Amino acid sequence: MNLSKNLILACHTNSMKKLLFILLFAINLAFAGEIQNLYASLAVRQTTDSNTTQTTPLKPLGTSGMAQLPTTIVTPISPEVEHGITEIGLERTRCYATCPAYTFIIYSDGSFRYVGEYGVDNIGEYTGTISLGQLNQVSKFINESDFFSFKDSYTSPYLDSAASYTMVKQNGKLKVIENYANSGPATLWAIEQLIDDLLDTALWDEGGNDR
Repeated sequence: MNLSKNLILACHTNSMKKLLFILLFAINLAFAGEIQNLYASLAVRQTTDSNTTQTTPLKPLGTSGMAQLPTTIVTPISPEVEHGITEIGLERTRCYATCPAYTFIIYSDGSFRYVGEYGVDNIGEYTGTISLGQLNQVSKFINESDFFSFKDSYTSPYLDSAASYTMVKQNGKLKVIENYANSGPATLWAIEQLIDDLLDTALWDEGGNDR
């Protein structure tokens, strides 16, 4: 009888743990920003893809007797955008203190979207433009830093720190990196600072405050 009671109690405890995990995950997403949600969706997609192995068949043997690999179509990059980066984003989250929280997304034409949530001058949604010359220099630095070789997440045991999410879209590929408590490499921190610096000379559309 005691064994049965213990089994029922164990099952009940496991169910409560699962329910608590689901609730915490839902709460986290509810308060997350655009880029953080994108990071979460990419993580789920990568996990799903890793569990599904797909093999691309080789084409029939050619006259040379060698297997012909599938043809890859490469979209040419304009000379003005040699680095191939078409979108950059930075999102900073709140912490238990007064950490600023905002989302900043820049496009290759120099336009940007900004959402200020907490601890920043501009609260709400805004748009504007930044210098293409400055954007190109930041994009070149990101490209030369081999952004896509970084890990997807850098974490820390500290519980009261903010997280930064850096997003880059290059040649059609998208990557978002989570950097909690500045645990990532110094190069990643430098990229975050360079993206932030673009706001210093940004031209805000009506309703935004020039810094």
